[in-house]
Amino acid sequence: MPNSFHHTQLDTSVQPSERRADSLKAQKILLSASLAAVFLAGGPMQGGMGIFLVLSGIVLVALRPITVVPWKFWIIGFLVVLAASLSIFPSDWIGAPQQWSVNLRDIPGLVLPDRVSADPRNTLFWVLLLAFTVTIALYSLSIPVDAEQMQDIALLAVLGCSLYAVLAWIAWQTGWIYPFFDKQTWIQASFGFFPNRNHTAGFLLTGAILSLGLIYRGMHGGRLVPALIAACCFALFASVLLFFSFSRGGLVFFIAGAVIWIVGLGKYRSQFLMAFGGAVFLLMAVLFLNSGSGLLERLKGYPSESQPAHQAIKSPEGLIRPEVRLQIARDTLDMIVTHPVTGTGLGTYALVYPFFADRSLHERATALHAESDWLTLCSEAGIPALLLALGCVVLLIARIPHLASISGDEWPLRWAFLSAFFAELLHGFVDVPLHKPELGWWVLLLGGIGFGEMEIRKTPDLFKVRLQQVLFIIGGTAMLCVGGMLVWAQWGGGPASPPYEVAAGQKKVLCLFGDGSDRASLNSAIAELKTTIGRHPLSHQPYYQLAVLLLSTGKNNIDAVKTLFHAEQALSPYDPDLAFEQGKVIERLDPLTTATYWNEALGRQLRLEQRPDATICRSGELYRSMIREAKGNQALLYRIPALAGEDSRLRLIWLSSQDSETSMIVEAVNDETFMNGLSEKEQGRLIELWWQRGDKTSVSAFLESHPRYGRSAISTRASALATSGQPEKACRLLIDTFRIPLPEGMNGSSIIRAADGDVPADPLAAAKYYMERGNEAAARRLLDELHSAGGDSQGEALRLSAVLEMKSGNWNGALQKLTAFLYATGQL
Repeated sequence: MPNSFHHTQLDTSVQPSERRADSLKAQKILLSASLAAVFLAGGPMQGGMGIFLVLSGIVLVALRPITVVPWKFWIIGFLVVLAASLSIFPSDWIGAPQQWSVNLRDIPGLVLPDRVSADPRNTLFWVLLLAFTVTIALYSLSIPVDAEQMQDIALLAVLGCSLYAVLAWIAWQTGWIYPFFDKQTWIQASFGFFPNRNHTAGFLLTGAILSLGLIYRGMHGGRLVPALIAACCFALFASVLLFFSFSRGGLVFFIAGAVIWIVGLGKYRSQFLMAFGGAVFLLMAVLFLNSGSGLLERLKGYPSESQPAHQAIKSPEGLIRPEVRLQIARDTLDMIVTHPVTGTGLGTYALVYPFFADRSLHERATALHAESDWLTLCSEAGIPALLLALGCVVLLIARIPHLASISGDEWPLRWAFLSAFFAELLHGFVDVPLHKPELGWWVLLLGGIGFGEMEIRKTPDLFKVRLQQVLFIIGGTAMLCVGGMLVWAQWGGGPASPPYEVAAGQKKVLCLFGDGSDRASLNSAIAELKTTIGRHPLSHQPYYQLAVLLLSTGKNNIDAVKTLFHAEQALSPYDPDLAFEQGKVIERLDPLTTATYWNEALGRQLRLEQRPDATICRSGELYRSMIREAKGNQALLYRIPALAGEDSRLRLIWLSSQDSETSMIVEAVNDETFMNGLSEKEQGRLIELWWQRGDKTSVSAFLESHPRYGRSAISTRASALATSGQPEKACRLLIDTFRIPLPEGMNGSSIIRAADGDVPADPLAAAKYYMERGNEAAARRLLDELHSAGGDSQGEALRLSAVLEMKSGNWNGALQKLTAFLYATGQL
């Protein structure tokens, strides 16, 4: 058959049993190496990838394959790597540079590479890893295992997934810190040791699906012990995915994988299996729907609140809504249209996305990927690479009928491997489970085991066999070298690999800088940052760090600093905080430029808030931060009012600050256009500010000549009455205007009735209780305690305090309490 793999019998000194043992050994080593990488994927990632590549290299060099993979798979694999590497070539070879990069090339201080890729070093590294991945996939296909060996491998995989699940559960429940997980503060709390909860869920669902194959085999003539272990593990995986993980994708593709496995069983799908499977599904559904788990709340549309106390980190910006995924996809399509053949370069999506972010632009967030493995691949490697990868999957799918026919009774276990493989491939269309190479290698090996074939067909051509063996040896040797360098970089102090060079360079700079007292170390730190920028010119973080170091030298480097800041703003065109922080750095040296940067920051924030799907308004908070930072710097403070521009909210914030002049308030109150843009409450607060800071006679005259502000300036009118010696009238004005409820019998008997044994436990209710019995002293004491404690009952406590002041004849005190009550309840 044209699709079959060919068995070699060239070395008669090696018995078939020994060759099968070598196949089992090779697959187990590869799978174990992949497990090691997965366990390290949340922390020492270079070390994890290095361990996998070193062990894979040893296997490819030392253990010769026993079948020949059809050359069409080699050709397609080579073409995928070639297509993904096109962006490394000079841009003149491919075509004219794109407009987004042309604009950047005009920015002083930015020296972009003359390649299509936004970061050629990064891209070269990932192309090399892609070539290794293709080689490992081909090797895995060339060392198929028999049914008994497949059971052993499946059990190894299930136990590995189970160990991960147990460790994650312990960390989740107890707060134990997994030593190989470097959790960043900005990462939302999630189950597992991947930065992304979907990665953990995707990994564990593969173990659940493999468990089904082992259970089936044990129930139909296979070994019983592995089946019992698999049944326990399946219960563990299901519990974790349903009750501890927050990943909706994990749940969906756990179910999808199980359905794929059941449907693909064919003649091995019995009525008993369907009935038993339906009963298990029903039981899981009932338990899930009554669990109140965080995942259930997410499916209902509510944010999860079921996190353990030690992990209760609220990160609303980390939650990607479905409509945002679609918007990111649409922006990614624009990237693809701009770079249809070459892509932007592997590993460059996050660098290029800001220049295409339009529909998906939200708050300060950015996209690290397209929320889809396949869409990310297309945007970074181009349409040809995507089509070739999909074509390879189609060729593999075409082999499924043949595999089913030769597998016999072992088909359910083999199909479990393939179902786990396909579940994650499908998951990759709507999420990024394969975005982490460690998880991608795991899924790849599951597919290689499932698609492998043990049937002996004929002895292939000796030249073809030797050629493939040589190719594997060459690939394995390269893996040994690169893997060793990654391990050295992680634990031996060696140079970091390109994707980690920026972070490693910044960390090294902090170590070199120390306390800044050593001039030689400072110069070394500056040189290190310049090298980092030269290697990765589109990574904006080193520009800021270099600018800060240049200022710390004590030399007049302000022009160089501004050049660096201008380049950083161009590389991150939407982040308002970036421009704000830049302004803070140079506010003492160049307040005029600081004002320019802060104006840019506010403009960015206001543009974000003007979007129809904006949910958070931060411009006021940002402007207040600018006012606080400008205190003590008169040259900068003088320019703060102009930053508000035509925005009435920002202008009101400035007028409300202690640094604004009374004349500005008077000017604003007399600006009808400005006042018409304010709400009634805002108008009242501005007039009250004028009353507090300005000439009270002028305020009274203004209110008499502008009766339309009578209601909005009610607080000021009450203050005017109190100032003229009429505090009781002022209180009555507020009570009548806002219809503040007062108890009957305000001037009733002053007799104190003793408290019974029914004093309420709630302080507010107890204060009312004592007031009804005339015990004002006890009521005041409780209300004072409530004022000190704050809380939701603050408004009602202020109202009751005002009542007590009125009953005692202290109308000025009552006016203060009533005004505070109206502010606390949002009526003023």
